[in-house]
Amino acid sequence: MFIRKMGVINITPDSFSDGNQYNKHQSFADKFREIQTWAQIIDIGAESTAPFNDAVVDTEELKRFEQVFFPFLESNPDPEIYISIDSYKLETFRIVFEKIKTHWPKTKVVFNDVSGKLEDELLAFLNQNPEIVYVFCHNLCPDRVSTGRHMDYVSKVSPNQFLVSIVDYFKKGLERLKDLDNEIWIDPCFGFSKTRKQNHFLISHFKSFLLQIPYEISCVVGLSRKSFLRVPKDADIKTPQGLVNVEQVHSNILFYLFRSPLKRELIVRTHDPAPIDNAQNSLNFFEV
Repeated sequence: MFIRKMGVINITPDSFSDGNQYNKHQSFADKFREIQTWAQIIDIGAESTAPFNDAVVDTEELKRFEQVFFPFLESNPDPEIYISIDSYKLETFRIVFEKIKTHWPKTKVVFNDVSGKLEDELLAFLNQNPEIVYVFCHNLCPDRVSTGRHMDYVSKVSPNQFLVSIVDYFKKGLERLKDLDNEIWIDPCFGFSKTRKQNHFLISHFKSFLLQIPYEISCVVGLSRKSFLRVPKDADIKTPQGLVNVEQVHSNILFYLFRSPLKRELIVRTHDPAPIDNAQNSLNFFEV
């Protein structure tokens, strides 16, 4: 198993995990530089897609990039890393992509498209810009506008049928994307359009899921600070101890995944490197 780290910065006022912490220029700059010390990819989001938050219009999302990320982009040298833009709005991504390409030409840009919608407009845009890495996400909402309401579109099937359906979802999507020259990653999007039980089932059968996806396709795993990892399920994740407990479960799941003999790449999306480090440290005990 090959591991790359994706560090998260939310430039939002309402994200559960770090809302209102990095939406000022200096706090963003400090966080960006800190993540650079441990991650190969930095994922920036300007809108929370948690179901309890309201969607924001295109102009508001773009304004957050303009106020926080663009000044940093214009005043710092090209870091020559991967920058992932977490958005479901194609026009927002297009503008941010052009800005990055102008100021940081050696940085690779990733479109972390949480909508999961593969319309002709998107495919044409990717075809014109083969240097973009595209993340195809699992989201059952009917269109991009509905992306934030993903929990309104949960498939009510048995766990086994759910696993079959998510594999089928990715196979059909990858078939549509196969003629592009872009690098394609997938993300099962834990928490999106899934019940707590379905999230748990997918985690426990994740190796089976990966075996049914072409090995050359990198897979993003985003379990950081997810509320469905609470045990018991009514534990308060917003307390310091509650968050510690969730991240301990996160570490244990990563350890389970890292022990897999599958020769493929996982991209672990996380707010903090500790769960990855803990999993890798535990793994070292079995390699002595």
